[in-house]
Amino acid sequence: MKLGLRSKIIGLVLTPAILAGIGAVWISSTKVSDLMDQRMISQLKVSAYAGREFYETMNDGMFSKDEEGVVRKGDFIISGNYDMVDSISEGGNIYATFFYGDERAVTNVLNDQGERMIGTKAQDDVIQTVLKEGKEYFSKDVIIGGQEYYGYYIPVKQTETNEIIGMFFTGDNEGQILAEARKVSIVIMLVIVAIVIPCVIIAVFLVLGMTNSLMRTVKSLDKISEGELKVEVDARDLQRSDEIGEIARACGALRDTLAPLIGNIHNTVDTLFEAAKEIESVVANTFKNTSNISRAIDALSHSSLQQAISMEGVSNNIGQMGQAVENTVISVGQLNDSTSAITESSHSTVTVLSRLEAENAGVVESIERVYNQTNATHEYVEKIEAVTEMIREIADETNMLSLNATIEAARAGEAGRGFTIVAEQVKKLAEQSSESTLQIEEIIKNLNSNSTKAVQAMGQVKEIVEAQNKQITDVLASYDVVNVSIRQTAEEVNLVTDMSKQINHAREEVVHLVEDLCALSEENAQSTRVTSMESEDLAAAMHEMEGEVSSLRDLAEHLSKDVKIFKL
Repeated sequence: MKLGLRSKIIGLVLTPAILAGIGAVWISSTKVSDLMDQRMISQLKVSAYAGREFYETMNDGMFSKDEEGVVRKGDFIISGNYDMVDSISEGGNIYATFFYGDERAVTNVLNDQGERMIGTKAQDDVIQTVLKEGKEYFSKDVIIGGQEYYGYYIPVKQTETNEIIGMFFTGDNEGQILAEARKVSIVIMLVIVAIVIPCVIIAVFLVLGMTNSLMRTVKSLDKISEGELKVEVDARDLQRSDEIGEIARACGALRDTLAPLIGNIHNTVDTLFEAAKEIESVVANTFKNTSNISRAIDALSHSSLQQAISMEGVSNNIGQMGQAVENTVISVGQLNDSTSAITESSHSTVTVLSRLEAENAGVVESIERVYNQTNATHEYVEKIEAVTEMIREIADETNMLSLNATIEAARAGEAGRGFTIVAEQVKKLAEQSSESTLQIEEIIKNLNSNSTKAVQAMGQVKEIVEAQNKQITDVLASYDVVNVSIRQTAEEVNLVTDMSKQINHAREEVVHLVEDLCALSEENAQSTRVTSMESEDLAAAMHEMEGEVSSLRDLAEHLSKDVKIFKL
């Protein structure tokens, strides 16, 4: 059976009280017995000396015993004279005996038949000590007639010779002495019980008051440990001036300390959770924009491929135009046919260049959109850096709050052990938040670097495409000149030779322009491939960061659940 604190304290109070009472009774009984013994020894000794003095000084004669066994002192007959021994018994209930030698000559000790025990002998140890050694003798177990007596013996001597002729005995019945001792012990025991019982009652009353206060304080601490920070400590306990009052006041101080601390932790967790949600939203938007960039880059790559194909068509058309010019120079007779072929080639070239111009305009628009999205991504990265800094500050503040909570729990002592576990958990969560923030900062650093490179690359692509568009416009303008020349050739056959030279010269310029366009197309395709790879890396980094932010949000939710146990 498990004992409660109240039972233990009452046991601690009652056990010493009972043991002290028993000890007091035992000690008092022992002391009473010792005092009774001392008093009895003194009384017996005084009576023995008085009796011996009486017999030794009753006259100047010698002690003697005749043949008939009559004991005398001078002419005074001692045998049969019981006045002296009877007077001693009447004065103090004491038994007295005058021994002549080792036999009782005069005594008031009676046997079972009520007769005086005249002529009986003393015990051997008494004879040895008193008669032979001449010493006084006291014993608690003197046996006379089968009964035990407290006895005191002193030797009796001849007046003139100082020879030991007998001894004088005084004694008292042991049963009577023990009965008196028991009466005194009972009285003492009743007095002790009368003192101990009120003390025990008062002690139990005080213990009950103390344990009730302790139980109320413990219940308050239990409620605090369960998260109930609105618990009120009983005013009676707070007003106590002893250690229990200090515990109650410490409990109230712990409640008052925990309330704002937990409130700050609640606010910090809410801020952390909202920040995690905001970062998650930013990362999701960035991932979405990265996906759009990737698709735009794919479209740009496709447009670059189409542009390269178109430039091959232009190159073929220029080759055909050159062949036509050579045919014109060789055979003026075939001028009409050549003029027709040049006209058809010119129309085809204009059509291709127009389509190329339209496709290049689409490329410019896509590049402009990708460029804007890349800049937006770079801005989101900067926002993520700011939010990450805020998370790190929140983690540092949470860590500081957990440290303050640990210090306050240590100050609270044993009452604060339940809260030390919560403070350690908050500290671990803060450390995990710091580690996650470091990982996020590393990812953002890589993302920022890649985003900067993407912005620079897209700027270069934009410049190249704009230059390419300008060159295509110049080619179209040149073809306008060619068309004019063709029309002039058809109208003025006489000038065929001169116009053929001009056409040949224009052809050479177109060839250079086409070569430049082909180089630009290849460079554009290479840039789009690089940008595509970088956008894929950016998308992967965003996906990884999304996982980290999700972990941070889960961590914030876990921390929020942990602190929700406390009710403010």
